[in-house]
Amino acid sequence: MEFTEFKKKYNIILNPQQESAVTRADGQTLLLAVPGSGKTTVIVARLGYMLYCKGVKPENILTMTYNVSAAADMKKRFFDKFGTEFEGRIEFRTINGFCAKVIMMYERTRNTSAFTLLDEGKVTKIIKALYVNMTREFPSESTVKELKTKLIYCRNMMLKPDEIKKIKVGEIDFYSFFTAYRNYKSENRVMDFDDQLEFAFKILVKNQDILTYCQNRFRYISIDEAQDTSKIQHMIIRLLASRHKNIFMVGDEDQSIYGFRAAYPQALLEFNTVYPEGKVLLMEQNYRSAADIVNKANRFIKQNRCRHDKNMFTENPAGLPVRRIILKDCKFQYNYIQKMIEDSDDELAILYRNNESALPIIDLFEKNGIGYRLKENDGVFFTVNCIYDILSILQFAFAPWDATLFLEFYYKIGLKMKKDIVTRSLVKHKNSNISFFRTLEKDEGLEKWHYKLLKEAEHNFNHLRKLNSFSAITFILSKMEYGKFMKSRGLDESKVKTLLALANQNPELNCFLARMTELKEIVTCGSTDPDSKVILSTIHSSKGLEYDNVLLIDVRDGILPSSSVCDEDEEDMTESQRNDLEEERRLFYVGVTRAKHNLAIFDYEAAYGVKNETATFTRQLFGIETGKKKSSEKPEKVSALKITASSGEKAKLKKKEEDALKVLKKYKPGTRINHRVYGTGVIEEIKAPICRVLIDGGDIHSFDIVYCISNDIVSIAK
Repeated sequence: MEFTEFKKKYNIILNPQQESAVTRADGQTLLLAVPGSGKTTVIVARLGYMLYCKGVKPENILTMTYNVSAAADMKKRFFDKFGTEFEGRIEFRTINGFCAKVIMMYERTRNTSAFTLLDEGKVTKIIKALYVNMTREFPSESTVKELKTKLIYCRNMMLKPDEIKKIKVGEIDFYSFFTAYRNYKSENRVMDFDDQLEFAFKILVKNQDILTYCQNRFRYISIDEAQDTSKIQHMIIRLLASRHKNIFMVGDEDQSIYGFRAAYPQALLEFNTVYPEGKVLLMEQNYRSAADIVNKANRFIKQNRCRHDKNMFTENPAGLPVRRIILKDCKFQYNYIQKMIEDSDDELAILYRNNESALPIIDLFEKNGIGYRLKENDGVFFTVNCIYDILSILQFAFAPWDATLFLEFYYKIGLKMKKDIVTRSLVKHKNSNISFFRTLEKDEGLEKWHYKLLKEAEHNFNHLRKLNSFSAITFILSKMEYGKFMKSRGLDESKVKTLLALANQNPELNCFLARMTELKEIVTCGSTDPDSKVILSTIHSSKGLEYDNVLLIDVRDGILPSSSVCDEDEEDMTESQRNDLEEERRLFYVGVTRAKHNLAIFDYEAAYGVKNETATFTRQLFGIETGKKKSSEKPEKVSALKITASSGEKAKLKKKEEDALKVLKKYKPGTRINHRVYGTGVIEEIKAPICRVLIDGGDIHSFDIVYCISNDIVSIAK
C-alpha cells in the first residue's frame, strides 16, 4: 500500500515532523517528542505503516513501554485504529514483561526452574522483617518506602558495591541491608521485579542461542517513554537491537522525572555514541497548550544544560496569560482554592510536588463537602519520622502516663538521659496511670542535674496542653528543641510546614490530634469522587495527562525546587547538585505543560508570618529579577477568584471589595464575629486590612478582614 493511500484509508493526518518519524521504519532512530506533540499517535501510525506499507511481519515487531497500563493503552489504540487483523501476532509489552518471556524460554530450554517471583506485598514483609532483625525496631511506612526505592535504584543503575556503600537511609547501614536482602532471596529461591531484569540480562549475555532467537524474532523494536527507562533496561534493549539494528526510541529528556527510580535520560543524550549510524528526529509542535503556556515553558526548560536543543512551538491561540497569583501568606491558599471551586464549574487540576501538599486541601474539602478526585496518596506522611515524633509528643502531653510514647522521643527534646534509666523506669511503671515523670524521678541512676531537666520537661508538657495546635507545634520546635534535633539529622522541614498548615485549620489541640487520625484513614482508604471536576495530583502522577485548567501550588524553594538543590548558586554547584536541580526543573516543566487552556501558579509573600521570596522556578518562568516580586507581566493579588477569570469578573470583584470596605465600618473592637474556619470570636484590634480576633476557647488569629468579608468567610455573629 502506498503511503498516501494508507493515510487516506485510516484517516491519518500528520505534520512534516510526524511524517518523517512515521516513515522511518528501518535503522536506529531517536524521536524526541515535546509535550503534547502526539507521540502515541505517531507510534501507532508507524506500526501501521510498517505492516501495510513496508510489509514487515507483525511477529517481528515488539513495542515496549514503561508500565502495564501504558502498554495496554498502546495496544488498544493500535487495534482501535487498524482493527484486530494482527491480534495475537504483534506484541505490546513492558520491559519486565519481555524479561519474563526470556526467563521462561531459559527454563524451558534448560529444563530448569527459575526463582519464584515475589509480589509487592511479600517484598514489603521481607523488608520489614530484615529491618527489625537488624535494628530491633519496627520501620515506619516512610522508611519502608525509602528502602524499596533505594533497592530499586541500586539494581536498575547497576551500581557497584563501593557506590552502594555511599547510600544512606536514616540510621541503618544500607549496604548491610542490601546484602541481607540479596542473601534472603538467594537462600529462599525468590526474586523481585528488579531481579527479573538482572536475570534476563545475564541470560541474554551468557546464552547466545536465546539471544539470537530473540533478535531474529523481534527485528523491529519500538521503545516508548525512553527517558523513563533505566540503565539496565537500556542495556537489555541494546543487546536485543544489536543484530538487525532496527530500534525506534521515543522520549524527551526534558520530561525525565523519575531519577529516584533510576530513570536514565543520559541514554538519550548518548544515543549517537551508542548508535553511531542512528538518526535523531524532532517533534516540536505542541497541540495541547495555549501559546503563552508553550512559550514560557519552552524558554524555561532551555535553562537546563543536559538536553538536546529543541524549540517547542504551537499554532494554538495565545489564550489567557499564565497567571501568577500572589498571596500574602501561604496559609491563605486553601480557602482561596475553595472559593475558586465554588465560583466555577470548570475542571480544575491542582498539582503539587509532594503528596502531603494535598492534605490541608483534603481536610478543608472533607469538612465542607467538596468532592474531589485524588490521583495518589498513601498516608506515608503520617509515618515520616519528624511528623510521627511531633504527634507523639503532643499525644504524651495528654497522656503523661504513656511511658512507651516517652521512650520514642525523650532524647530528641534535649532530655540527656541514658536509655537504661528510661527502660528501667518503664518496667517499674508497667500499667500505672500516674505521670511517668513520677516514676522517672525515683530512679537511682539519676544525677542532680537530671531533676532540673525533668522538671522543665514536665512544665513544657503541661504548657503544651494550653496552646492551640499551631502554637504547640512551634513550641515543640523551638522551646523543646526538637527543631535543633531535626537540623542535626537533616530531616525535611517542609513536612513540618504541612503539619503547621493542618494545625492552622484545626486550632483546638485535642481535635487536631483526632483529625490527624481521621485524615490518615481518609487518604489511605482513597476517599474520592469519580465525577468531581476537581483533581488533586502530584506532578509525577499527572505525567502523560492533560487538563483544561491547572493550578500549581507549593512552588516554594525547599519544596519545588527541593531544599537539596536550592541553597547553592547554580554556577557553583557540583555535577551531582546540578543533575538534581535539572531534574527538579524538568518536574516543574512537566507540571506547567499539563495545562491546555489556563495555568495559574501561587506565589507567596510569606509562609506563616515568615517572609518568603518568590520561588526560583516562578522567577525563571516569569522572568522576574532575583529577590523581587515584579516582572514584565502584572501579577494578580489575592482578589482573583476563578482560574478563568475575565475582565468583567475582575470588575465584579473590585465592586465586591468596595462593598466590603463599606461593611467594614460595622466591624469594631468588641464585635462578635463568625469565621468560617476559626469559629466564633471577638475582635480585639483592627488595623485595616488586618484584623486580630480572640476565638472562643483562647486562640488568637489575624487575617485580612476585607478579603474575608468580600468572600463571605466572615460575618457578624447574631
